[in-house]
Amino acid sequence: MYFGSVWSWLLTAVLGATPAVLMTVEKGASALFYVLFAVSLGAWALSARRAQWRLEGFGRDWKPLLAALALMVAAVLASQAWHGDLKGTAIEKALRFASMAPLLWLFLHVPPGRLRQVQWGLALGAAVSALLLIFPLAVTHSRPNTAAYTPYNAVSFGNLTCLFGVLCLFAAVLPAEGPRGRAGRWLKLAAAAAALYGFVQSETRSGWLAIPVFALVALAIFRQVPLRRRLAAFAIVLAGGAAVGALDPNLHSRLREGVRQWTQCQDDPLKDTSVCIRVQLAGAAGRMFLSSPLLGVGDGNFRSSLRTLQAQGHVSANVAAEYGETHNDLLYYLAVYGLAGVAALLALYLVPAWYFVRRLGAADLPVRVAAAMGLSFCLGFAVFGLTEMMFRGMRTVSFYSMWVAALLALSYPRAAASPGRAAPAAPRSAVCATAR
Repeated sequence: MYFGSVWSWLLTAVLGATPAVLMTVEKGASALFYVLFAVSLGAWALSARRAQWRLEGFGRDWKPLLAALALMVAAVLASQAWHGDLKGTAIEKALRFASMAPLLWLFLHVPPGRLRQVQWGLALGAAVSALLLIFPLAVTHSRPNTAAYTPYNAVSFGNLTCLFGVLCLFAAVLPAEGPRGRAGRWLKLAAAAAALYGFVQSETRSGWLAIPVFALVALAIFRQVPLRRRLAAFAIVLAGGAAVGALDPNLHSRLREGVRQWTQCQDDPLKDTSVCIRVQLAGAAGRMFLSSPLLGVGDGNFRSSLRTLQAQGHVSANVAAEYGETHNDLLYYLAVYGLAGVAALLALYLVPAWYFVRRLGAADLPVRVAAAMGLSFCLGFAVFGLTEMMFRGMRTVSFYSMWVAALLALSYPRAAASPGRAAPAAPRSAVCATAR
């Protein structure tokens, strides 16, 4: 049985507010992260049925996820203990990743229909993000400098805007409910279109790498459509994306500039251009990893390691002085935490993605759509993280943990014994019994 209506609505409202707040307020997502936990504690403390809030069976159903979250905490603590440099921010970031487990347990106590209302938060976040990209462009006629008026630089902002747009598109697939359902679907489509247009105007080159991934995930939603038609739609999406890249003069110019900079890097590896700086940082991360493969150089030693590499002629003076990360999540965790760290980060992408993939075949459309949204969330962050450090700040880590947990709960077959399996006569865990 679910806990009180007021508390579940509060949780849904707080979670729904995070996309728009994330894109506009520096520490807003972190604040909402703590508000979410405060509301959950209040719900538990005042619940007349707190005896039903048990963890029995949760570990069985979610063992791979719990192991992945524990691996991240263990990797960070082991690296810091080895280097004798405990850094509170790094530990807190690992714990925020690990909060996905209690958040998932919490969201499993919210009725799916109510929790599904967070899709309106995605629509609002998509609309706000689009406005913050389109309006400055209309005024200045140049690439929006989002770092001047939002918590993110143009690359991260454009990537997240693209993700919001895609998730809104998926949410619009759900059947219209109630007399205003059709209007709601059009609102989601409008928010998605605005977000994707804003993403194009952000001139974010690397975000385009995720478009084929999102298109492939979309194929799974419409499983009733013949495969040949779905593949044709996939080809049309790719062709449309290529056409946009070729016809948009600003984006086309940036793509050509990227190729030109890459060519320059071959002749002058220490040139301080956008592409060459990323190449230098990738090489630096590789050298740091080779110096300490298992546990990395440690979170507090990244900058000093860069200075050492600069003295050896591997990176420029500008890179050594100005950069405290690698512009790549995987490379950063590889350099700082070694094999343990990169395995933990991959697990945070792939283990939730594994749950979502298993549920893409569900007969229930809302479950299938939630699974597609969750898979896009995990894989989108993984692809975006190849060219930008998406998990640089606490706010994005909190956002990832909250939304992956919510989408895992939404895509969970509530009457089933374990994820992705057919429902038996009776549920295996108390969590399932509580959430029926």
